[in-house]
Amino acid sequence: NQDPKNPTDYYSTFFTSEYAYKVPTMAKAYEGDVESGDDADVLKLSNVGGVIPQGEAVILKATDSSIELLPSARRPEASSENDLEGTDKEKTLGANEYALSYGQNGVGFYLWNGKSIGANKAYLILPSSAKAFTFEFEDVPTGISSTEQPYNRTTETYNLNGIRVNDNYKGIVIKNGKKYLKK
Repeated sequence: NQDPKNPTDYYSTFFTSEYAYKVPTMAKAYEGDVESGDDADVLKLSNVGGVIPQGEAVILKATDSSIELLPSARRPEASSENDLEGTDKEKTLGANEYALSYGQNGVGFYLWNGKSIGANKAYLILPSSAKAFTFEFEDVPTGISSTEQPYNRTTETYNLNGIRVNDNYKGIVIKNGKKYLKK
């Protein structure tokens, strides 16, 4: 989602239960903490740092509409303070489930009842009284981390269930952290 108020900012959500991923230099990844107040409902966003932990649902903010996430050798722990939920498969959201969208309050989470979100996406489960949740960033430096080992490229190919497949396999495959369609 591009932010019409600031056209250099692009937003998306991301989740995977399989790997930790490096955050590219032109992007930041945030976990969210729901805060309800008298005036508005806000999702406080905290930077997760240079690596998205395995099993951590995040909001990605980038300066480019297309970014590439590569698996990381580092395996940080997922936060217990994160209110974002994630799905590895396409999911139809139900009552009280909110998806990232652009609405009357700008980019935020809006009720998405009966609509689907794609695989590897994040969403929020909120009380039915909420109309929408907007963002508030807490960009506090997190310090300097140790240098990561480079990701070793391999020739192994996996299906979307993480099962290793051979060259005869037809469908969507993952090779070197990227998805491809093999016909």
